[in-house]
Amino acid sequence: MLKEKQRTSLAEFVSFSYLASLDLFINANMQEDFECCVNLDVAEQPNQWTTQFVTNNAAFRIWLAADQL
Repeated sequence: MLKEKQRTSLAEFVSFSYLASLDLFINANMQEDFECCVNLDVAEQPNQWTTQFVTNNAAFRIWLAADQL
């Protein structure tokens, strides 16, 4: 089954799947920001908003602190 997906190992498949899911998640958030024109919280305090997003969002909770930075 891994050969069908052009992956050589389960770890590679899981890593690729995670990155694809993360990409979809981030793209959906970017699309939402564009639809809302500008996220005023980001425009006013980009560092604080980004820090809260990375530390509080469920998609990033599995990352190590060093990777979040």
